[in-house]
Amino acid sequence: MPYTSGTTGRPKGVMHSHRSLLSLMRNILVELPAAHTSDVLLHIAPLTHLSGYAMLAYFLRGASHIASSKFDPENTLALIEQHKVTVLPLVPTMLNLLLPHLEEQKHDVSSVHTIMYGGSPIAPDRLARSLRCLGPVFVQSYGLTEYPWASWMTKKDHGFDIEKAVPSRLASAGRVSPFVELRLVNSEGAEVSDGETGEIQLRGDGAMSDTRNRPQETSETILPGGWIATATSAAWEDGFIHIGIVRKI
Repeated sequence: MPYTSGTTGRPKGVMHSHRSLLSLMRNILVELPAAHTSDVLLHIAPLTHLSGYAMLAYFLRGASHIASSKFDPENTLALIEQHKVTVLPLVPTMLNLLLPHLEEQKHDVSSVHTIMYGGSPIAPDRLARSLRCLGPVFVQSYGLTEYPWASWMTKKDHGFDIEKAVPSRLASAGRVSPFVELRLVNSEGAEVSDGETGEIQLRGDGAMSDTRNRPQETSETILPGGWIATATSAAWEDGFIHIGIVRKI
């Protein structure tokens, strides 16, 4: 039961079932590059965020886990080198702070093959610099506590020619996961066409089951038909979901 305030403006306990957590682990393992017992994850992001969900999925594959009590760029790179870290969950702000240290090349980070991030896109110029330092290792996921890991942008999707215009997909949250239904609806509840803005609504077996002791908020979030309201606007463009604004903050 993680707590969040993302869709209602004040913290609430979001209840997930054993079934929903297992489905989320399945989604992660299907969408990410193959996980192995040889993988080593470094957790510098909060375990209540994407790092914790990734931990559960990689536990299933017998991977090793290193947890840092706080984020420090130099210490993070030293831990990667010391433990031969292969997978690193983080948020783009952390990458921005890591970049100057990565470019100094004082630490061997060649073991890293996957960096998963969420919360916001990576600025294209920072992505270009990161690709020079780390290679094509980036994977993005969009979701929320009520329905984590709903869409993905793969390593291939992150690739682009840095000598040419930056593709618009790099500002997106990727494509919807094959195990998730995602629709965009207007204020009347009708689905919108490509290019039009609507609220993201999600459905699938990874959805929350209840909000602790807040029946009104549960009814506002879990809609008829099992759809999860996100209070987030977005638009489709060439199969990629482009996030707009969150209505409630």
